[in-house]
Amino acid sequence: MDLAGRQALPENTIFRIYSMTKPVIASPIMMLREDGKLDLNDPASKFIPEFKTAEVVRFENDKDVGLEPVKRDVTIHDLLTHTAGLTYGGPDYPPVSSGYKNAGVDFAAAYADLGEMAANVRGCPLYFQSGSRWIYSIANDILGRVIEVASKMTLDMFLQNRIFAPLGMVDTGFHI
Repeated sequence: MDLAGRQALPENTIFRIYSMTKPVIASPIMMLREDGKLDLNDPASKFIPEFKTAEVVRFENDKDVGLEPVKRDVTIHDLLTHTAGLTYGGPDYPPVSSGYKNAGVDFAAAYADLGEMAANVRGCPLYFQSGSRWIYSIANDILGRVIEVASKMTLDMFLQNRIFAPLGMVDTGFHI
């Protein structure tokens, strides 16, 4: 805890895990695949009908020149590998950012309802065609909703019942 003072970290210290949620979300997806509840090639819209995105940003010579139709639906595999064409918005992705803003999507805020978040993303353009590139994105948020629909449980209950409790992870969750 304090290298200079040679003070050890207490055993019961709780940390925020931030991006370590990636394996925490990937594990239930693979469990649901093993349970026969989903396939990695399934379109995300199979579980979230509102998530059928119709447009993607079109670039010519690295310049945004408008929108074009998507060539294929976003799949579970695309979401797992951050190749779905989603982003977190922000100034580097102006067409997508304005789409998120117009849809009322705010990733700085925590969503209590993943269904609401996924529905809000509906109609926002993708930044690139699914499966064509990698970019860090809201994919885990969308996968969280897929887990809820496929398992018929809220994400926190699925994680608690199928992962945290069986592993004795008594201090792991979304809230302290």
